[in-house]
Amino acid sequence: MDGGGGETPIYNICQSFHDNRIKYYRAPRNLPLMKNFEYAFLKSEGEFLIAMGADDGILPWALEELEKVIEQYSERRIFTWMEENYKWKDASGKYKRGEAGKAVLTGHTDFQIGKPEVIIYPAKDVFLDCFEEYGNVMYLPQLYHNSGIRREYLSILYEKTGVLWAGISQDICMAVTIGNIEDTLCFIATPLTVSGMSGASIGCQCVLGNTSYNQKSIEEKMKSTFQQGMRVQGYKERLFSITSGFFSGFYACIMYGNAIGCISDKILEERDWKEMYKKVVMELQKEDILYDAKVHRLRYAVSLLGEEVLEWFDQIFYQDALQLVTIEDKEECIESLSYSEVIIIDDEKVEAEPESITDIYKAILFLENLKNNKGPRLPGERPTIKSQVDN
Repeated sequence: MDGGGGETPIYNICQSFHDNRIKYYRAPRNLPLMKNFEYAFLKSEGEFLIAMGADDGILPWALEELEKVIEQYSERRIFTWMEENYKWKDASGKYKRGEAGKAVLTGHTDFQIGKPEVIIYPAKDVFLDCFEEYGNVMYLPQLYHNSGIRREYLSILYEKTGVLWAGISQDICMAVTIGNIEDTLCFIATPLTVSGMSGASIGCQCVLGNTSYNQKSIEEKMKSTFQQGMRVQGYKERLFSITSGFFSGFYACIMYGNAIGCISDKILEERDWKEMYKKVVMELQKEDILYDAKVHRLRYAVSLLGEEVLEWFDQIFYQDALQLVTIEDKEECIESLSYSEVIIIDDEKVEAEPESITDIYKAILFLENLKNNKGPRLPGERPTIKSQVDN
């Protein structure tokens, strides 16, 4: 919990879900996101732990399916699973024109409730695949909405790494770390959760970029957090500046994993660093109000590798990055746009009653009704997971 005391919206929500089985905790002070996760996990008392965001959801059959798997695989302490995806109507920005006011749900029906399909695959192979295809990170446990652990895994994680939650990202840093300290991973090919993206989520803000420069002053931040637990990047992490793109954050998390000894030097030596920087550059958008700052932060990061790499960067990217372009600044007012919905099931767009998925709860009910109406089907073709070793 966060927020002040008294009759606040958060307080009212907690009151509406009053149950002796639910425990609410308020941190002693406002914590950075990373330390909020750590605080929550350390306060937990359950045997199996799953972290969910306020804009995410758990599917109705998830806990029963999960119980079957964790009983069958009693020797395993960490599990990853398939997710559906939901974009809230307020998730929009200058890089997603046409998305304002639109709720989007993607789901699948090619699974059988009661018979979860489980896949065991080498962890490091999937991690290496992420260098080329970022989407494969969904097959690595983030200790967020795509995975869960037996409580004793916290001790194992600390013993192997010397830390719990650290780095620049609470989910991707955890994914790349676990992808290198575990030999194999257990993946449940049944959707158990819905990953939501709302306009208030940090992940959404990173993807959409900066459309205005409303940044809190250091003084304001100090008043709320006293900088307790704030992450200070180490030297290796600075080799990839955070530019709000997928790959920039992913590579910075990898450098963090290398710095704490979880990712070997050999893996980094075998990478094509120029190709990695190219992927980061391709994510930059000149519409971003912080574009100039991000370009120069990236150039500084490249310079840490030496003059040869910096000269290559300047010739291939930097000169073009300095070219001025005209940006048409068209403000989008979400409230003034008509609400619409897009529902994609099994890669096909489907029609539904108006306002069927206005929020995450309705989206989950829609998926439940869809599955009940269609009835069970034998597991169909699943998304390809490279390096699969057995079923």
